[in-house]
Amino acid sequence: MAARSNPLTEKQRQVGAFRLSGEVHQWMYDRYSLVCLLTKCGFRSPRVCTAAESAIPNWTGYNLDSDSDGVVYKPDSLFMEAFK
Repeated sequence: MAARSNPLTEKQRQVGAFRLSGEVHQWMYDRYSLVCLLTKCGFRSPRVCTAAESAIPNWTGYNLDSDSDGVVYKPDSLFMEAFK
């Protein structure tokens, strides 16, 4: 039996490429819902911050959210910090 041809639309190809790029999210949080979740899980003092702010010494030196020139990788991201 010959395999059936099932051509994808351009939109389906774009969605597939996006999902394979590592950008798939099961849930998106806003600052309100993330504060609620963090507090419920026992974290204290949750706060919104920038990619360059943290209580961790030399945070920007790790280049996790920005490169060595200070350019933020994902400037539209929500950055928060809390303590356990």
